[in-house]
Amino acid sequence: MVITDRPAVLGNQIGEDSDLYEKVSFVGQVGVRVRGVVRSGDWIVASGLEDGTGLAVSLEGIALEHRIVGRAWENHPDPGIKRVNTVVGLDHSEAKDAVIKGIQMQLLQLQQQMDELKNLVRVQVKLILTSDPKELHETRKYLKRNLRLQM
Repeated sequence: MVITDRPAVLGNQIGEDSDLYEKVSFVGQVGVRVRGVVRSGDWIVASGLEDGTGLAVSLEGIALEHRIVGRAWENHPDPGIKRVNTVVGLDHSEAKDAVIKGIQMQLLQLQQQMDELKNLVRVQVKLILTSDPKELHETRKYLKRNLRLQM
């Protein structure tokens, strides 16, 4: 949903203190105030500046903390604040899938790092427990390669 001066449908009646009310669009094409360069197809997310503006983010840049407003339907090379035709209230599953994929990649990388650390701990324990000079030499070479240590 987006606060706008041009909602497609206006429900309820604005009271006497009209400055206390905002017009809101839940679905459709809406002009949204966006900061920065925008490419058609970018996701428009809340800027977080509490000023009613959004930011354009590519699908690859979408993150869990982003609050998706909609999707840009036009390009704007201007880096300032401008009104961008944005579709709101439609399916955001593509962006959610991208976030999930990113989290899965991070988990895989962390698992690989953890496996490497486990391997290094095994080698260190072996180094401590071994008394064979040849094995000790091989272990030191492995540690130098993997930890880039100066021994």
